[in-house]
Order: sequence, then structure tokens, then C-alpha cells
Amino acid sequence: MKLRIRKSTDIFGAASTMGPSFGKLKAGYRLEAEAVVQGEEIKGNDRWYRDPFGFFYWSGTVELLDEAPPQMEFALAAAPAPRANPLLVNPLPWYIKDFGIDKIWQRTMGTDVKIAILDTGVNTGHPDLQGAMVWGKNYLTDGGPQNTADVDGHGSMCASVALGRGTRANGALGVAPAARLMIGRVLPGRLNEVEVRFLIQAIQDAVANQAAIISISLGTVDFLRSELQQAIRDAVRQNVIVVAAAGNRAGSPHPNSADFPASFPEVIAAGALNKDGTPWDGTIMDSTVPTYFCPANEIHVAAHSGAGTIPISIGATSMAAPYLAGLIALTIASHAPRSVSAQQIINALKKSSIPLGVAQSFKINPEKFFQLINI
Repeated sequence: MKLRIRKSTDIFGAASTMGPSFGKLKAGYRLEAEAVVQGEEIKGNDRWYRDPFGFFYWSGTVELLDEAPPQMEFALAAAPAPRANPLLVNPLPWYIKDFGIDKIWQRTMGTDVKIAILDTGVNTGHPDLQGAMVWGKNYLTDGGPQNTADVDGHGSMCASVALGRGTRANGALGVAPAARLMIGRVLPGRLNEVEVRFLIQAIQDAVANQAAIISISLGTVDFLRSELQQAIRDAVRQNVIVVAAAGNRAGSPHPNSADFPASFPEVIAAGALNKDGTPWDGTIMDSTVPTYFCPANEIHVAAHSGAGTIPISIGATSMAAPYLAGLIALTIASHAPRSVSAQQIINALKKSSIPLGVAQSFKINPEKFFQLINI
């Protein structure tokens, strides 16, 4: 069920005004609800809506956008059953709390924004990623096209940084925990070189399947460079935002030049921040490529098999790209699909971010960035 807030309303933890409040939503904001419940009667109306995270909204303050009204699910105002809920992660990790992401969550958690992770595949059975996937394809030859499983771990880590649900106190919690996951398995392992033709096809398919954001945490050689750039240009023309890791200096044949596709002007390049807010010195800092630095080190991510999480001390620029993708998902969530252009996002990043003292290197300011797009 799709809803629109008619007038400013509280976000409640139960179908009652006596339940805990987790902030407010402003008029015009759109969200998804999974059930209608009977709760506290207000002005003769006891109908409440429950969203996928277990939050409740009194129907007197919202408008149902679907044609057919749903049936009541149960008839007693009660606290929600345990479900995917980022508030279960306690305490909130530094890369959420210190950057004001939890404050943005009071307005949106990125509901239904589609983020395509083009990487080594994703462990979709992980509790913090389960149910998030809406589309996926394997471009490699080691299995059928639906085999998007991750045997390496890199793609699962990236996905959990972008949109991990945070289902437990020690769960993998992403920046946009209500976003949707699209998977393009284009790489067998993080140490392998990607075949650019696979990456091109994955970009084209992600666009065709209504991706809003494409996150790429890999670099390529110059082979098929013009064809790759053309695929990205075609995506950007349709208001698909493309984010890519700037690249890591270690082992790079060009430690002062950003990788492809991050170096393309149509792409938003992401660099890695340490927990103390300083730029990770392993990031490629290209004086010709604007690079936006995001938390990437000392974070918890989803394991590629099973239900565990992995603490990683150095996520490097690979984790910075999905972080930025998640932030963009939050920022565009209340807008119609593909109505915010890449240039609008770039302009807002430039205006909101903090110069790091190195040419073209900036530290993100999520709250200010969000406000510029959602004035």
C-alpha cells in the first residue's frame, strides 16, 4: 500500500498515541505500508497503517494512494512483532550517528528506492539483506543467470553498507535500510579483473529494470573505455545516478589517477573516511576528479554466507561508494522515480560538502545535502 502524508504526523511504535514516538513526517511525504490495523480511536477513526519496519501512522493524517482499501489485519493495538528495524541496532554505529543519518531517518529510510550493486553477487539469505532483492542477474559463466550468490564477500559487504536492514543488536545496518536491492554479478572475486562487457550489460539492464542508483566498487582498465562511458551517459540521461569507488592507491598502476569508471565526469566518485573523520590515506586523490569522502573503515558488514556480520578495519573506497549510494537513496526517496537528475545531486554535494584541503576532495555533510534536495 502506498500512502501520502496529508498533514504533519508522528511516527509511532504502536497503533496508539500512547506508544513511543520516533519523530515526525511532513505533509507530502510518501511511504509504503504493509498492513492496516485497528488501534486507538481518534475522532471516531480507529484505522492505523503499519509500515515494513513496524512503525504506525494514524489514518486521519494520511491518504491512501491505492485504489482498493485493504482489510483490517487485527483488532487490537499492540506493539509490533519483531521485524527488520534499524532501531534494533543499539548503540547506533558511528557512521550512522556521527553523520546524522538517524536524523534523516525521521523523514525517510529510503523506502523502495532501487540501488543496483554491480559486484561479486550478494548473500540474499542474510537476515539483514533478506527480502530486499527485487532484481538480479549473473553475467558470469559459472552458473545460470539467476545465480547471484556471493562466493567472495565483497558484494555482500557493499549491499549491507547501502541498505542493510539491521535486524539485530549486532546486525549489519546500512544507510538506507528500506531501499530495494538490485544485483549484477559481474565479478567472481575482488582480486579478479572485471570484464568490461559484463559491466556495460549490467548497467544497461539495471537502467531497463528501473534502478535509481548504480553503485560500482571496482575499477577497470582502459579496454572498452568509450563503450563503458557511453553506457553510463545513457543511464545518466535517464536520471539514474552512478556512484563509483575512486580506487585504492595500493597496487594501483596509477596511484594518483582515479579508476574507471569513477574518473568519468558523469560518475560521482567516492573516497574513504576514517572513524576520526580524516580521509583514509589509501584513497586515490585525483586533482581532476571531485571525490566525496564517506565513512568506510571500522564498520560492520554482512558476511557472504550464513547470518554473521564482519568487523572490517579498512573498508577502503569499496565501502565508500555504497555508503554514498545509500545517502542518495535517502535524499531522493520522497521524489517521483528518476525525477532528480545526476547534475542536481552533484550540485548539492558540492554545496553541502566540506573541503578537505586537497584539491577536489570533500567530506560529505549528509544533513545539509539532504536539505538541499528536499527544501
